[in-house]
Amino acid sequence: MDPEGFVRWQSAFSGAILVATALLGHPLTSLILSGFIFVGGLALELRYQYDSKRRRTVSEGRRVTDTYARQCWAIGGGVPLVLAIVLLETGDAAYRGFAGLTQALAIVLGVAFVIVILSGLVDWYYVLPRIAGEVCPPPCRSSGDARWKRLTRIWYLHRGIAAIAQALVWLAVIPVILSRWVDANQVGVVVAVVSAVALIYVRGLDTTAHMVLHPSFYVGDLVHLIIPGGKVEGYLVDVSVEGVKIKETDHGVYTGTRFGPDKHTYKIDSTQLSWIGKSDQPFHGCAGEGCGEDECSGVNWYCRCNPKAYAGRKSRRAMERGLEAPA
Repeated sequence: MDPEGFVRWQSAFSGAILVATALLGHPLTSLILSGFIFVGGLALELRYQYDSKRRRTVSEGRRVTDTYARQCWAIGGGVPLVLAIVLLETGDAAYRGFAGLTQALAIVLGVAFVIVILSGLVDWYYVLPRIAGEVCPPPCRSSGDARWKRLTRIWYLHRGIAAIAQALVWLAVIPVILSRWVDANQVGVVVAVVSAVALIYVRGLDTTAHMVLHPSFYVGDLVHLIIPGGKVEGYLVDVSVEGVKIKETDHGVYTGTRFGPDKHTYKIDSTQLSWIGKSDQPFHGCAGEGCGEDECSGVNWYCRCNPKAYAGRKSRRAMERGLEAPA
């Protein structure tokens, strides 16, 4: 998740859709959808604040980027929520010429964006603070702990739901728009094409469902990967609907590039997860509590010790050029 860039634009676009719904469709639709974003974001923020205060070690990079995350649910949910409440209280009616079409589009797009934004906020407020070591010991320092089984399931679950929403939204949006001007047979052809594309995108959802119900391995596990020519030992960095990322290790220790992709990083497609087997031994490459090279191996990109972990694309490019990260 990149709250500094992509997610802020995503939230702003969602907010614009919900504002248009309140003005051109019906304020109640906007009220319900924006309420989910705002209340969901606020609830996750409060939970995160509670967890971080217990540990009292939130890094400076995290504090700065938390501001962007708050803007996500405040912009995407707060602005249209206030507008919808005002319109409902005053009874003011705006232009309703395209009320039916606007209402249909708002429901379809709004529900999809609500799901995607909430998924990103779950990533930011629940998943990342844990794997970064902000609110508990990170997986690279507590490999095999039971908490990573629960977190891996949640990670797969919310990302799988968001993937379904993104794929299926076009199956509804395109017919809704075209049905106003185009013949029904032509709409059917377009839907068939879009359905084929959507099926390609969500091909990993069956694996995702299996990993939610019966995970074979968890974030932070030491695993064995079968590749052409032999077997590789590695640390499981993260999971997604598309696949998993593994960094090669040697006897439970990572010696590759700290906090960076290298030739020893493997991205395994979701259709190839049968190549991976969980090791009987935990990862033990990060022995200390500090961020020095002798204490932190740099295997976990999301670690609070990584200066680029919380930087969005713009900030990372600026840091690579030796400039100050943009505000």
